[in-house]
Amino acid sequence: MPTQLLLLVDALSFEYLKWMPSLQRLAEDGKAYSVKPAAGFRGVEPALNGEWTLPGEVPFRFKRAPDSPSRFPPMLGLGDALLPSGLNRIYRLLLSKGFPGSYPHLIPSILLHEFQVSSGTSRVPTVIERWEQSGKKIWWYTRDSTWEKKKSLTARVYRKVYRPLMLEEALDALGAGSDVVYLEFSTILDDVGHRYGPNSPEMGNACREFDRDLSDWVTKSRTQAGGDLSIGVISDHGMSEVTGSVDIEDSLRQKNLINGRDYVGIWNSNFAQIWPAKAPINKVEDSIIDLPKVRLLTDEERKEWFGEDLAYGEIILATEEGTVIRPNHFQGTKKVRGMHGHLHATSLESRALAVFLGPEFGMAENQELEMPDLFRVLNPN
Repeated sequence: MPTQLLLLVDALSFEYLKWMPSLQRLAEDGKAYSVKPAAGFRGVEPALNGEWTLPGEVPFRFKRAPDSPSRFPPMLGLGDALLPSGLNRIYRLLLSKGFPGSYPHLIPSILLHEFQVSSGTSRVPTVIERWEQSGKKIWWYTRDSTWEKKKSLTARVYRKVYRPLMLEEALDALGAGSDVVYLEFSTILDDVGHRYGPNSPEMGNACREFDRDLSDWVTKSRTQAGGDLSIGVISDHGMSEVTGSVDIEDSLRQKNLINGRDYVGIWNSNFAQIWPAKAPINKVEDSIIDLPKVRLLTDEERKEWFGEDLAYGEIILATEEGTVIRPNHFQGTKKVRGMHGHLHATSLESRALAVFLGPEFGMAENQELEMPDLFRVLNPN
């Protein structure tokens, strides 16, 4: 049985292929797809599960919790008031170690008194469950890597310090006869895309650096596998060029609607999740309906992307492609040049790239795919 290597690349746009000769060669020998990304920040979950929305897959899930003030550390607000955002994130992480239950590192503490927060499930993706049920031996970094269990401080420290050793573990898994090895390969394109934009010279340089790393890794993996190696490179999204921003909280404040008093709002870069508290829902909706570059999701869009659970927000707003909510709890007040996760992104840069080579994949006929269509490529049986 051929070995299968599946590499996840954060923010690998279909348009970046022109800068990547090694990946181009893989695509010429196999097949490349332009993939519509998931709205929001769900990553490749639709590809791994075959559906846009599953319970627990949206990053921030809330429900009413009248007794929640005692659930969160009393010193939480101190960091918000006194520390820069980077130090505050570390401070929140250290605080979370002393308190049981899930902990929202990035959400402003003023909002937490209204909600109980859960971080979703730790379920194994459907595609991995099916592989295992068919008798395949899987090495999966989230479950099997010793370094995945040692994340500390920030994701950046983890990637810089632990990632090379995680790759060594993956090579060992290939050498030990695993049928499928699946791991996160790189996040450099996401970092550069947010900072400089998808069409920048810096992005071109980052893509060429990534391509050299990928070529080296594929060569070593083929040698270690000792036989046929099917290779899949998948991504969660591309990157849209940012052209403007909107401050939803300030707009509501001008209508005398205060976050944490009249409503609770969570700003996810290009989505807003709002739960009216004291204010009637129609008053909140009427106050935001005329905001430029922002609109309410229709019932059909909400059902497709977020399901019907009001825990994702009684009101959900989406910005148009190119517009970000600023400030938001991912980037704070920092300006970004690139952003992903728009509801209906139309630019080619926003589309994810997927490349497959080898008999273990069930190739799709069309070059343009929806993200859940990749599930059938990964799991053709």
